[in-house]
Amino acid sequence: MEAVKQKINLAYIILHGIYSAAKDRGVVPLLQMTYVAIDDEIRDRKKGFHKSIYLDPRKEAANLASSSAANFYQPIRTKPFVALLKKIKPDSRFNFVDIGSGTGKSLFIAANYGFRVLRGVELLQSLCDVAAKNIEKFKGDHPQSQFSVTCGDALDFPFEHNDGFFLLNDPFYDKVFSAFIDRLIEHRNSCGHDVVMVFKNNGNKNIPSLQRLKRVSIYEEYVFSSNFFEVYRVQGPQ
Repeated sequence: MEAVKQKINLAYIILHGIYSAAKDRGVVPLLQMTYVAIDDEIRDRKKGFHKSIYLDPRKEAANLASSSAANFYQPIRTKPFVALLKKIKPDSRFNFVDIGSGTGKSLFIAANYGFRVLRGVELLQSLCDVAAKNIEKFKGDHPQSQFSVTCGDALDFPFEHNDGFFLLNDPFYDKVFSAFIDRLIEHRNSCGHDVVMVFKNNGNKNIPSLQRLKRVSIYEEYVFSSNFFEVYRVQGPQ
């Protein structure tokens, strides 16, 4: 019975997402996003990449402080993210960090780009377990790279000096975002090198704390296959 409820809930989430996307963005963008998602699913299945989609952290991790402000988990889409990396050309000598890393998919995309230290933090234990399987299965394809995923709260995740590229695939709402932005600016001030943050804004959300980050960043917007990315290049001490 529980499995049936989960399938019904998943179907509702997907249909609601389709309706919202069509209403907010139009039919053509919806078709583009659908094509990219289907293509991703086919490619990941062929590779044997373990994944989960549309989990609700508010239910899965209700005992954690940040879960009430967490967004539904959904995987990053390969083609749009690869297109973004090629466009903005981040410095792969710095560490790649995925805040809300899920099953670890972005880490492998970034490793293909050239990043060598790839770190993630994920709130849900079930997703961390899947990420561990993926790392074990695919790390041999990247012998020069170091992969790690920490299970825990993004606000407790310790930054390292060389962390320079941060990906946030719409992981949480402003309650957590505001505190995270404080941490990011503090990290920029202490590490002494520029920091890039990419926010994939899946629902064109208005995140007030990001206005504050814009004031201390070079800000850019990119759309690839109707996937909307906000890029913040945080420069100089704040």
